[in-house]
Amino acid sequence: MLLGRKNKNEDSPSINVKIDEQVIKSSPDLKLLGVTLDDELSFSAHISDICKKASKKVGVLVRLRNMIPREAKLQLYKWAILPNLTYCHIVWHFCKASDARKLERVQERALRAIYNDRNATYEELLEKGRLSSLENRRLQDILILMYKVKNSLAPEHVCNMFFQQDRHYNLRSDFPVPRHNTVKYGKNSIRYLGPHIWGKISQELRSKTSLQAFRKGVRALNVLGLLDGTCGCCACSS
Repeated sequence: MLLGRKNKNEDSPSINVKIDEQVIKSSPDLKLLGVTLDDELSFSAHISDICKKASKKVGVLVRLRNMIPREAKLQLYKWAILPNLTYCHIVWHFCKASDARKLERVQERALRAIYNDRNATYEELLEKGRLSSLENRRLQDILILMYKVKNSLAPEHVCNMFFQQDRHYNLRSDFPVPRHNTVKYGKNSIRYLGPHIWGKISQELRSKTSLQAFRKGVRALNVLGLLDGTCGCCACSS
């Protein structure tokens, strides 16, 4: 039996299920494998949660900024904080711009603690740490996913999300970019973005024979620069 009622702060009714006189209440969000899924797929609750966790660890780094070497602080960030900011981030890549900025601010705060520098720009701090922005890292990981799909290294259900071109033809990209009717449900999807950015990287990079070699090449790539129309090499990134 389904029971419908309106929440106090919502216009849309919530749906509760009644089984053997026990009411199973609906919830606006659900935590699945460490990722909080909300009913609008905005991932704001999830990003708020990981920002709080990462910020606490950054606070420890701030207190230790004058007590341990710079390189040790950088390694602590990479091992203990950065994984919190990048866990399953392909899933929530299309979050709100304001939430994406929250994540970048956490990384910026950590880098300022590492280098004890309040004046440098965020881009200068990233260059010092040989790191990329979190948005660029998400795009890099989407490219790594596409490489796995192309070479049948990804799970079958993931490979089935994308249509691959006939490999007998010499085409610019292995994946045709699907048409989209809306930005929210078309362009803002891995099914669209993956083939789109895959077609912008060089044939040399796409033809790497091992995942390790491809990952190394992608980590040095400014994917945001490619989307902006620049070549994406180290010279354009600096």
